[in-house]
Amino acid sequence: MKQFHFLFLTFFSIVWSMNVMAFEVDGISYEVLSESDKTAFVTRQSANLEGDIQILSQVSYEGTVYTVTEIGGRAFSDCHKITSVSVPATVKSIGARAFYECGELTSVILSDNITEIGDDAFIRCRKLKDINIPKNLQRLGEYAFVACRSIEELTLPKTLTKIGEGAFYGCQGLRTLTVEAGNPKYLAEDGALFNHDKTTLMLFLAQNDKTHYDVPETVTTIEGAAFYGSKLKSITLPPMLTTIDAEAFVLMEQLESITIPSSVTTIGNGAIGACASLKEIYVSDGVQGIGDAAFSENPSLVKVHLPEGLTRIEGWLFRGCTSLSEVNIPENVNCIGSDAFRDCQSLTEITIPDKVETVGWDAFRGCSALEKITIGRSVTVLAGGTFYGCDKIREVRSYIEEPFNVVDYDDNNGGRCFPEVVTQEAALFVPQGTIERYRNKQGWRDFVTISEASETAIDEMSVHNEAPAIYYNLNGQRLYGKPTKAIYIQNGKKMIAK
Repeated sequence: MKQFHFLFLTFFSIVWSMNVMAFEVDGISYEVLSESDKTAFVTRQSANLEGDIQILSQVSYEGTVYTVTEIGGRAFSDCHKITSVSVPATVKSIGARAFYECGELTSVILSDNITEIGDDAFIRCRKLKDINIPKNLQRLGEYAFVACRSIEELTLPKTLTKIGEGAFYGCQGLRTLTVEAGNPKYLAEDGALFNHDKTTLMLFLAQNDKTHYDVPETVTTIEGAAFYGSKLKSITLPPMLTTIDAEAFVLMEQLESITIPSSVTTIGNGAIGACASLKEIYVSDGVQGIGDAAFSENPSLVKVHLPEGLTRIEGWLFRGCTSLSEVNIPENVNCIGSDAFRDCQSLTEITIPDKVETVGWDAFRGCSALEKITIGRSVTVLAGGTFYGCDKIREVRSYIEEPFNVVDYDDNNGGRCFPEVVTQEAALFVPQGTIERYRNKQGWRDFVTISEASETAIDEMSVHNEAPAIYYNLNGQRLYGKPTKAIYIQNGKKMIAK
């Protein structure tokens, strides 16, 4: 059966390759699209192609004339040396990634007969400045003009009924966007692009000169990257807004503060990130979900209010917010994701609420100003690197009644949950009657000082007068617990356990 399957595929491949008719005319490669219709399309080109490209409306191959009706997917992908392209009136569609990363492309003349521009068609054509949107275009694919930052002006025709997600993502040079009268799906107003009934804000032009913007009250959704690179200093979101998609407010370098209304149910991944001047985020009670890295890499962010109904702190939520000094973790949170507060270098105190069960890898790693941490009673996982680099911690209060082995990963790569300097110098306060339990669990037993505490006072203190023995194998790797039947190093001395 396997041999038959192999022979069938081989036969099919041979027949297919015989039917594919590729040929070159004036340095451009074409393939036959339909023998019966006598049509052809522009196929994948050599990366060495350069200069001005003129696509022919008709090409001849072995005595037959074919009409060129398509530019195929990836046709000019990675042709870094082409500078301009002229497309004839016979072409009806441009395939996905047709001009992907044509870094020197500055000008494209498109036929008005084109009805579809595929996904990623001109992605990262950073020097592309002059391009016309065909007057009969019906579909503009997802991410079609991503990072085409030199385009300054576009007019969308009345025939256009589908604009894919992120079509203009990163078009930071766009100053003017016009939608022809009579378009049933879209409209442009006040430097922004909306769906026709203005319930979805799709794009706010990066070169809009406004410093403040009131999002219309009809808007319920702000699409991904809608305000990417905007120069706004402030923005007012409407009371009917329900959805903020991924990266909606990314790279707004002059934005100073933002308030998310209680009507919002979800904030997408990376929604408000890399805003260099942003100092405060207020998320109103009622917001239920905040995505991964939603507020990350905001170096000036000082203060954040999170909604009381929030149940998860997702991974990377505040990573790189180096000025963050004031943030609440709501009492209903049950999980803190990996890297959630990583490198928040201005946090001095943190309280992990009682409902939290899991604290992910490196959650507070690099919080170098952190001095005091309180760990709620329900925590069952403190992953490796949780407090690594938090060398100033001098007080740890744990309300965990049944301590667990702390999960570490490779110590040589900074994988310990609690840094060694913390276990040597910080005081660990634990519930009454639990000192021995902590002494018997990995990670906790490394603390020199463990104190038994009530809500109001310390009842009993257990202090090691000397630092606990630290064991290593002969390769220099740290061991947790005294080894048996081995040669090892204890406090710098070679020892033999029999």
